[in-house]
Amino acid sequence: MPRRYRVGIVGCGRIASLYEADQRAKRYFSALTHASAYTQHSRVEMVAGCDVDPRRLAAFGDQWGVKSLYSDVLEMLERENIDILSICTQVESHLPIIEMAASRVGLIFCEKPLALSLGEVERAGELCWDQGSKLAVNLFRQFDPSHREVASLVQEGDLGRIQSVHCYYGKGLLNIGSHLVGVLVDILGEPIAVQALASVPSSDYYEESIDFSAEFPHGVRCVAQAVDFAHFRLFELDLVGETGRIVISDEGLRIRRYRVAPNRAETGYNELREMRPAPKATVGESLYWAVDELVRSLDEGREPRSSGAFYTKVQRVLDSLRESAGHGGLRIRIAAKPEVVI
Repeated sequence: MPRRYRVGIVGCGRIASLYEADQRAKRYFSALTHASAYTQHSRVEMVAGCDVDPRRLAAFGDQWGVKSLYSDVLEMLERENIDILSICTQVESHLPIIEMAASRVGLIFCEKPLALSLGEVERAGELCWDQGSKLAVNLFRQFDPSHREVASLVQEGDLGRIQSVHCYYGKGLLNIGSHLVGVLVDILGEPIAVQALASVPSSDYYEESIDFSAEFPHGVRCVAQAVDFAHFRLFELDLVGETGRIVISDEGLRIRRYRVAPNRAETGYNELREMRPAPKATVGESLYWAVDELVRSLDEGREPRSSGAFYTKVQRVLDSLRESAGHGGLRIRIAAKPEVVI
């Protein structure tokens, strides 16, 4: 019989548990939280929770049937034989918890942003590597089968040479921006250079977003524009090639695919026509597939998708964009150490 992995969660707030109360969202997302995703997977057992708020901790235990509850992370790690640790706390605490957990658990699944700077991200990865623990970051679109299918179609040449990419996002560069950069890096590779175009404040969030342009390998150009999520949420990618187009819209809940066909208005020209089949949007199941990937990586003794190494690439882009913004929007060449190009 396959082994069941023991799971502990530190931080029993929104993404760990509380989002599950949103009944409207549950119509579209089968799992809204770490706890829900773990309870849906047959190969894991949620055995412990930790939080400094006693009422929230007690509510977590009651909701999910978890009896081993702690207010101290180290005590939980020392007393429970945990295989997978979900870190769902504030970003400032991620690295200290990883420092405690790297020698004690097989896999750490950390919420994004992993840390506030490239140096801290690299430190987290080094700690896990040195201690033999695997590290994954919850850029949930990396686990979603439909986003992975889009990446495969682009990389296999289904759209021909990519001419341009246009994106929308909001609610902070390190927050939702990390998801966007993760998708771009996964599909197109690491960018060659980036440039901040404008800072866009969020009226209901502490962190600004950044309009930016990016140059990817093979001459691929990308423009990303930020919107204020206080008015409406918008997460969209439009990938235009020479022979087709794919649009990920409605925050990933809709995917459209287009193919070149003879133009209906003028002989001798072409147009894009929507075609079937398009990838079936599965983003609502992405947290379940995240857990499945964690299990498979432990079974197979390999690094998971959205690993610490992958997130280092994402953080390098995020840091470069902040560097560009700090230099008045100068172009930054992506390298091991970002370079300002005057």
